[in-house]
Amino acid sequence: MILLISTYQNAPECAALIENAARDSVQTATNIRQALALLRGEEFSAVVIDENLIESNPGSFDSLSQRMSAAMPVVIDMACLKPQRIAKLVNSAVARRRVEYKMAREQAVAELKSELNSDLTGLMISSKMAMESHEVAKTNAQLCTVLEIAQRMQERLQAN
Repeated sequence: MILLISTYQNAPECAALIENAARDSVQTATNIRQALALLRGEEFSAVVIDENLIESNPGSFDSLSQRMSAAMPVVIDMACLKPQRIAKLVNSAVARRRVEYKMAREQAVAELKSELNSDLTGLMISSKMAMESHEVAKTNAQLCTVLEIAQRMQERLQAN
């Protein structure tokens, strides 16, 4: 969901164009107080803010930023741009955000897999060494089970 904050007279037209371009629902707020209330109750992927509204309300951007969570702020001078251009800019920002999120997620998954694979390798080596030791003959069955579990986990991680 996208939040559009503007007193611009064509804000509803912009919201409809943004919704169509970004394929995401758009809620509108006509003032900072209303925007803050919406931000408290909903999660937004982007918050489109009319630059003129921010300039006329000193400190408002800081208040909005604190409530935006993970939403991407898009500050636009809506008085200078046509609604179609605004929709295109917002759509580009939202698309860029999606790509960045996907890349960050893939990187986090890769790092987690790497860490888990490293731990599993250590677990398997330690288990094999303990099984080969003559002093731990009584625990061979348990170590075999640990090794099997570690190997299954490693196979699952490598499959994904």
